[in-house]
Amino acid sequence: MTEHNVISIEQPLYGIAVLLVWGASDPRTTDETALNDWWTNEHLPERLALPGFSRARRYFSKTQDGGSKYLALYEAEHLRDLRSEAYLAALNNPTARTKQFMPCLAKLNRSACEVVSSQSNTKSGQYSRSLVGNCIALVTFSRSTIGVSGEVDLGTRRLIQAAIDAVFARPGTLNVHVLREDEETTRIGSTSKSYDSVQFHAHDEETASEQRIAMIEFSLPLGRAAAELNDTLDTFRSEIEERGATGFTAETFDLVCSLDPHP
Repeated sequence: MTEHNVISIEQPLYGIAVLLVWGASDPRTTDETALNDWWTNEHLPERLALPGFSRARRYFSKTQDGGSKYLALYEAEHLRDLRSEAYLAALNNPTARTKQFMPCLAKLNRSACEVVSSQSNTKSGQYSRSLVGNCIALVTFSRSTIGVSGEVDLGTRRLIQAAIDAVFARPGTLNVHVLREDEETTRIGSTSKSYDSVQFHAHDEETASEQRIAMIEFSLPLGRAAAELNDTLDTFRSEIEERGATGFTAETFDLVCSLDPHP
């Protein structure tokens, strides 16, 4: 569980580690009003009270079949905060509502990640860290074909910098973050009692070490968001695939809330 050096970080994120949790629920079998109340008013504040957790956000989108997709994003000061004694104690002593609602997210994905790159497109100086977009794209891709490996992930950095520059030239793009999952830190949390009844999405262990996650944040008027998002994602995909990336996937979400304890 070595914590690697970060290549480029301009600190639009509150820390150099991120925990991502995302999955779908069926509104026909889940009380989504109660689910959202638990998540926003109980679970996020509980996590922010833990040492090292610095900001928490929730996102939502609709699936093609009318279901609901949720994404939770927890920023942490360091990767070690995502496996700390305090966090593991919370995970192994879940509240009654956590036990009730966590299994409602079908095929849950959970990734504890290091930040490889975090860049802002804003000119707001010290305030850029507090600026959160109203929608986000969660992108996964593999860098396995670029033929570069390094202790500080130079291959990923070279692969995505042109793509970051290209999407920053498009309207409404605020921030781009690139993450690398730490499989051991993920495993430690995902085998805790909070997830006893949760079915996790299967990972391809052979390609997991080469997979990267990009989060692209936007500030777009609601009526224009879908078209602009799709065009920007097409640009990002084209740029990284031109440089050998494979396995591109993308999901988009709208912001539900952001909890920020910083002044």
